[in-house]
Amino acid sequence: MARCFQLQDGIAVLELDRVLNTTPEELDRHRVGLRTARQNRLELIARSTGQLLARLDAAATAANAKVLLNPTSSRSLVTSRNHVTSAVVDFHGRLGIERLLRSVRARAWTDAAAQVRDRALETGAEGVDAAWKIGKETGGRAFSAMGRLGGSLAGSLTERAKRQLGDGSEGGAKR
Repeated sequence: MARCFQLQDGIAVLELDRVLNTTPEELDRHRVGLRTARQNRLELIARSTGQLLARLDAAATAANAKVLLNPTSSRSLVTSRNHVTSAVVDFHGRLGIERLLRSVRARAWTDAAAQVRDRALETGAEGVDAAWKIGKETGGRAFSAMGRLGGSLAGSLTERAKRQLGDGSEGGAKR
């Protein structure tokens, strides 16, 4: 592709030479038109390769996120992404397109496993704290209900016992 771009620049030089020989007064306008066309081609190439690199970055990010499920494929994809990115950067350099690109590091399976473990421990600790809090609140309500129930039950038992004793004391005198 870079060679095609170079050949288009060569054709532009030949066009300028032809315009100079046929209509020298048109040379500046033709030069401006060729420069604009070249800039448009550069922008189209930069935009297209930028979209390609964005899709590669998204694929590498997704692969790193799923490294636990497919450790070999994930590493392979990230390596391929870095290789293609390097080639695109070289291509941009040959065309004079400036772009800052970063390399992506393949995420190690052990790092991903450790992160999942840490998240599980955090979630588990939060769950234990929530269960403890709910248990405490429920226990407090149960004791309160037992106190109310126990108080009314104790009152009714005391009342019943007094009646029976009252009846029993009279019955005790009858015996």
